[in-house]
Amino acid sequence: MLDTTEIHREILSLMPNIRRTVAKVLRSSRYYTDDHIEECMGDIVLQIFDYGVRTFDAAKGSAKSHFTTFAKQRALNWLHVAHRRFEAVPAHQDSDDETTPVQLTDDAPDAFASLVRAREAAQIRAAIAALDARERDLLAAFERTRSWGKAAAEIGVSPATASRMKASIAAQLR
Repeated sequence: MLDTTEIHREILSLMPNIRRTVAKVLRSSRYYTDDHIEECMGDIVLQIFDYGVRTFDAAKGSAKSHFTTFAKQRALNWLHVAHRRFEAVPAHQDSDDETTPVQLTDDAPDAFASLVRAREAAQIRAAIAALDARERDLLAAFERTRSWGKAAAEIGVSPATASRMKASIAAQLR
């Protein structure tokens, strides 16, 4: 059994991994900046040193897996709460660009949802436009038939070819 001082040292050595995990979770939403990551990390560090230390059991697993999982769960919760409060959520920008926040109020939940849908729809349209013609045909056939096998037959390709095309489509749409 590790004593509290050893656990604290272990946590401090894991902070770069924990920060990367938190950043990955928040950036997956595409609407959060480094400021949000730092705010979330501040909350998580306090929770790790309080609750996380009390729940750690070396017999059940490594400190790295425990505290990284703990941080990931807390980051997801933080993200969920932030969306529910309809905070000012900045648009995702490359690091060279300035980030302009989008101001939302508590009485505008539909505005937030519309903003997210519009951005995602534009990204999806751009990704679909980047597909080659056969892949777009397969995707359109799948939309009509709701079956990859039927879509493959409709455009005249083998199921194996359709499977490879499906994997290519999925990779390009990520």
